[in-house]
Amino acid sequence: MRCATLLLISIFVVCSAQMANAAGHDDNPGMGLLAAGSSWTNQSGSVASLTFTASSQPATYVVTGYYVNNAAGYGCQGTPYPLSGIYYLNTQTISFSVAWSNSSQDCQSVTGWTGYFDVSQSPMTMTTNWNLAYSTGSGHAIAQGKDVFTNTSVVTSESLIAD
Repeated sequence: MRCATLLLISIFVVCSAQMANAAGHDDNPGMGLLAAGSSWTNQSGSVASLTFTASSQPATYVVTGYYVNNAAGYGCQGTPYPLSGIYYLNTQTISFSVAWSNSSQDCQSVTGWTGYFDVSQSPMTMTTNWNLAYSTGSGHAIAQGKDVFTNTSVVTSESLIAD
């Protein structure tokens, strides 16, 4: 009887700890973004594929992945370009950039996106402003715009949400 009681107490303690840990993640809806891979499509059909890796700073994640440009009127379309950036969990803000050069094409330009996630919607959205720096025959220029990305896929990885 005593072994059965100790076993039940042990099971209760383990289950309580797991529920408390899960509850801590529910308090921050941004935890849902920390997936092994997620894809985001903007209004022009371009796709940002993002991976989040915990950094040495609290609640800060390194963002890596690739970007496929499908926006009409711009070069470097249809092939993946590496992206890198940073994500802050507590504010659900993100910044990432793409250098438009890969083995297929070199557009000799860079774009940076800065914005935030709205995790209250289903599907989640990422609203950003972007700056595209490029060169023309008469010098350098910067084009600006806004993208709203919609989450198109998420694969959750427990290793990224474990304490």
